[in-house]
Amino acid sequence: MLAFIPYMEVFGFLLLGGAVDVFGKNERKKHMLFVFSIILLIGFLGLRGFIGWDWWAYYPSYNNLPNGFNYEIGYEIWSNIFYKIGLSYHHFTFINTVADILILAYVLKKYSKYPIFSMFLFLAVQGLSFEVDLLRNAKTVLLFIISIQFIKERKLIPFLILNILGMTFHMSSVIYLPMYFILNRNYSRKIILPLIILGNIYYLFDTKLFIHILEYMSSVLPAAVGGKITSYLSIIPQNYKLPVGTLYFERLVTFIMVFFFLHKEKNHREKENPYSLIMENSFYIFYLIFLFTSEFFIASTRIGILFIYTNWFLWGDIIENLRDTKIKAAVFLIAVLIGGNRIYNHFDFNGNKILYRYENIITDHKSYEEKMKDLGRARKFKDEADGKELLILY
Repeated sequence: MLAFIPYMEVFGFLLLGGAVDVFGKNERKKHMLFVFSIILLIGFLGLRGFIGWDWWAYYPSYNNLPNGFNYEIGYEIWSNIFYKIGLSYHHFTFINTVADILILAYVLKKYSKYPIFSMFLFLAVQGLSFEVDLLRNAKTVLLFIISIQFIKERKLIPFLILNILGMTFHMSSVIYLPMYFILNRNYSRKIILPLIILGNIYYLFDTKLFIHILEYMSSVLPAAVGGKITSYLSIIPQNYKLPVGTLYFERLVTFIMVFFFLHKEKNHREKENPYSLIMENSFYIFYLIFLFTSEFFIASTRIGILFIYTNWFLWGDIIENLRDTKIKAAVFLIAVLIGGNRIYNHFDFNGNKILYRYENIITDHKSYEEKMKDLGRARKFKDEADGKELLILY
């Protein structure tokens, strides 16, 4: 229990800071809280020991050990810079975290009216595992978020530069390229609502059509690709049923709030936040990925993470457009409950109870070899993670 107190303290501070951010009037105090929040996250995440799941792969790769992996060229160059000058893996982790959090701070200030509240939602809604486990994906998502300004400004070249750079860290960034033509369009309710209704029907009836399509593709595609699809499909239990639980209702509630409080038909949009349309459309994509691909939950989680950022910004956009303080407080509470549910979902998993015990490199922390034993124990619980949107190793 003691190992999880640091998480409670950080989440608690960001939640209180988020409340001041939304309801407070003193801009100087808010700015000071934001700066302190950045420093807090850098220290908390940057000075971590071997926590989470993916260090087992990144550590040997960084140190050029025989059991290491080869990654995309951008990540290889980025990590090798620090390895070549003699820095340890923990030094690299700290520098990498500083880079990520400073980029995060930039985009929160640029796109969010309430950056501290958005920082709380970042950490609560996948941001913790995002920063701890997805070292390469984190760069692609953050680079894409920076490039959102160029979607708005219709500047294709800087948009392409940022996202091609993102592809050198993780090839999944290729999905972002067509977003330049998709996210800045004001889609009618007549398009959005039928798609979402159809998606909910598909999810609730659980027909496994997507799985059947993948099974067919694995049989006709080249062996290298088909074999990989078959390997991933083998992880899905035969009797797996889509859960209608808190993660389903979380998205449904978010959609209702976005659709009724934020969506505006063409020429009726508010001008306070010029990026709200892009964030809104990002959420629709995020939601549709969940509805249509969750039966193949590995793909749903790994593709959905590319659009997870919308959850960090949208609630602030909704609150910003509300004038009644009581309604604003109610919406704030809903967002906090969603964040709290995500935190609970993360730490309730037995595998994470083992691997997310907080350790700081300045104080006592386990070695790589000791943590490998913990990883072996945690992997025994991986079946419990099915359908819970946890970024674990399969």
